[in-house]
Amino acid sequence: EQALNKANQQLAGLIQASAQDHPEVKKAQQEADQATTDKAEALSKAMESWEETRRILNLKIGTTEQLLSNPTSETIEGLQNDLTSLQALIANIMHTKAEVFDIDQEIIPEAARLMQGFGYRDILNILRHVSGHNETFSPNHILARRMQILKRSYGDLLKIVEPAYGFEGIAGLKGIKQEFSHMRDLVLAGDYKRVPQGILLMGPPGTGKTAVVEAFAQECGMLFVTIQNEKVKWVGDSEKKTDMTKQALMDLAPVVVLRDEVDQVDQGRDSFNGDSGVSNYIRRSWMEFLSRADIRGRIIVISCTNRPDLLDAALTRDQRTDERIPVLMPDAETREELFHVMAVREGFKLGIANLEPYVKATDGLSGANIQKIVRKADAFAGKRGKDTIDRQALQDAIDDFIRENTQEDIARMSLMAIRSCSSMSYLPDNWEQLIKRFEKMTSTSDERRRLENEVRKKMSKPHTM
Repeated sequence: EQALNKANQQLAGLIQASAQDHPEVKKAQQEADQATTDKAEALSKAMESWEETRRILNLKIGTTEQLLSNPTSETIEGLQNDLTSLQALIANIMHTKAEVFDIDQEIIPEAARLMQGFGYRDILNILRHVSGHNETFSPNHILARRMQILKRSYGDLLKIVEPAYGFEGIAGLKGIKQEFSHMRDLVLAGDYKRVPQGILLMGPPGTGKTAVVEAFAQECGMLFVTIQNEKVKWVGDSEKKTDMTKQALMDLAPVVVLRDEVDQVDQGRDSFNGDSGVSNYIRRSWMEFLSRADIRGRIIVISCTNRPDLLDAALTRDQRTDERIPVLMPDAETREELFHVMAVREGFKLGIANLEPYVKATDGLSGANIQKIVRKADAFAGKRGKDTIDRQALQDAIDDFIRENTQEDIARMSLMAIRSCSSMSYLPDNWEQLIKRFEKMTSTSDERRRLENEVRKKMSKPHTM
């Protein structure tokens, strides 16, 4: 019996050893190990999230306890007064008969779109104003007070902007305007599932990134807002402001949102912030918001940067930032168009038929640079008693202009924008030649800096006799 038991034990050991060497058993074991690792990582992330949430809750609890410790404080008295006023308002509404307004049914959809973000009291006041003056209600009554109401309600969180022009006010950028025109058509048709979840415009300063976003909002007929600075000096207020901003965007939808110079806020999580985790909270909060499926096509978030290399990769991935589009320095054809567009936009008269010499003289300049030159040319013309920009005025303005960025810096930013692009359709036809050109310019600059640093080190060493 002992010999039989021993043999059975040996047989079981052989079966187990054989099973462990079987490919299916190994695969199952690897999957089990990976599942255990994933659960551990998920638990670790959940613990980190909870620690951050607990920190914020403790701050709020501390503030509340401090207020309750002094019931006679101005803050408590103010809240009690607000509560009393609201209770009185509710009681008044409950005893007020419903008001009836005569509104043409056909304009209700347009009126509802224009009133996005309005509170009940704002809508009621507009309707009462129209009724009191015996006027026929129209969207013009909303437009007359729209910006005032939105700025009053959301001005501390968002900058409400009224777009001044559409794509007709943008010079060049034909490929980019074509892509945004297609997005506009999808939005207007209500085909939200095909609208990109997020868009990142990349390129040197002054190339028209902000102008494209503003024109896109105007073309879509959507509200256009920019995010105000989310960081506040008081502990806990930055996190609160971020949450309120996201809720405001949900209230205002459909809306186009511009996040300019996003590299100043969304730098990698390993970068030093020195703000007790505030930057990490804001970044993580925006990651969650940009991943929401219910905002696609309704809240179109477009970010702009000239340093895409500084952004957190988790923010620029697909499903958060579906499209990454380079906006490069204008070519000769675009620069010629820019002179005309900027003159029209500024309301100046341009009396020059052949702009070719000035187009060549502004090689390497951005659209913002050319806009400044056109304004300066009008000023020079005015000093000579003329109301039209002539050749002499434009040449004087070009000669007077000082470039603020070196060509090496522009080449480096352009190179990063091209390499971070998400689609071949966004690249110019000569993108391969541009990469070689930019690489040559940046490598020459880097080598020059290396040699300069070596000379400085040698000069800083003490001389020995």
